Amino acid sequence: MVTLGVGQPGDESTWTDEVRALGVDIPPGWSARLVAVSMDPRAWVRHAQGEDAVTEPVTRRKYVVEPTAAKGLDVDELVAAIGNKRPKAAPPVALGGWGYVHCIADWQVGKTAYDAGSDQTVHRILDSLDASLARFKREAKRRPIGTVVLASLGDLCEGVASQNGGVLLASDLTVTEQLRVVRRLLLEHVKAFAPLAERIVVPTAPGNHDEPHRVMGMKPRAHDSFAVEASMQVADALDLAGGYDHVEFITPDPDDLTVTIEAAGTIIGCAHGHQWRSPDRVHQWWAKMGHARHRIGQAHLLLSGHFHHLRVVDDSGRTAITAPTVDPGSPWFDQRQGGGPRHGVLTLLTRDGAWTGLEIL
Repeated sequence: MVTLGVGQPGDESTWTDEVRALGVDIPPGWSARLVAVSMDPRAWVRHAQGEDAVTEPVTRRKYVVEPTAAKGLDVDELVAAIGNKRPKAAPPVALGGWGYVHCIADWQVGKTAYDAGSDQTVHRILDSLDASLARFKREAKRRPIGTVVLASLGDLCEGVASQNGGVLLASDLTVTEQLRVVRRLLLEHVKAFAPLAERIVVPTAPGNHDEPHRVMGMKPRAHDSFAVEASMQVADALDLAGGYDHVEFITPDPDDLTVTIEAAGTIIGCAHGHQWRSPDRVHQWWAKMGHARHRIGQAHLLLSGHFHHLRVVDDSGRTAITAPTVDPGSPWFDQRQGGGPRHGVLTLLTRDGAWTGLEIL
């Protein structure tokens, strides 16, 4: 849009009002941005007469009307709130024959949708953590649980790479702020469960939103991941703090998108899920991994995220479970499919190659 104006344009706070004054309808959530200003040497405006006369040049101004980037949150307040109201520590229990699994999937910290953003996501994550701790304590009274698996399944931050970078327009935190919040949330999960079990395992699978870039359309190496880096930072912090020798962080080998662990006699594979593109193809992908003798192909249980919907597919004694999420939602998916998923955090128990007690908290 090209308009004429007198004198130099105002600062950024006036651009939208200047365009609206011309009769242009700019809806809520959109704003005008000045992209070019040029002098029109043939156009001048003269105000008043005689000694009080003032002549001002006319400029041509080019504006674009675009979605307003979400306002940034106070990341210091958001991070400080994460550490509040955590449950008191309890003494460790003896190593038992059961494993408790808490899935961390598709937080997408930084994402906004349906008038909700990172602050609401953080509250839901912490509420689900509290519910999961309460469930663990109930279950531990009925059976010995010696291992807790905090399965980090990817897309912990909104990032900058997805949708050709379009996610930046609707993010309420910068990338470094997103990582700061993710790192602190992951740390809180480990701190909360660490006193309750003799062994804590944190396997981390990289997601597509965790990719740091897609330069010239090319993806980075598989293990080049914000999610992996967040886990490594938490591991470093706990190592420096001391007293967390029973906590294990498992990250992918170079150029691998998966991790595989053992917990309570069950082999658990973790992948984000974008490798198989469609939720209906998970067992096809898994079978190919087995044919290639990849270690994840030998897993009893495959945990993934990416599709945001709970999905359980059991075949020949092997179960693939897709975890739901606590993110604000995905309007593009809801408008295409006619509805969204049930939000929450997936928890379950496992022992000797089998699982039971699936609950969404």
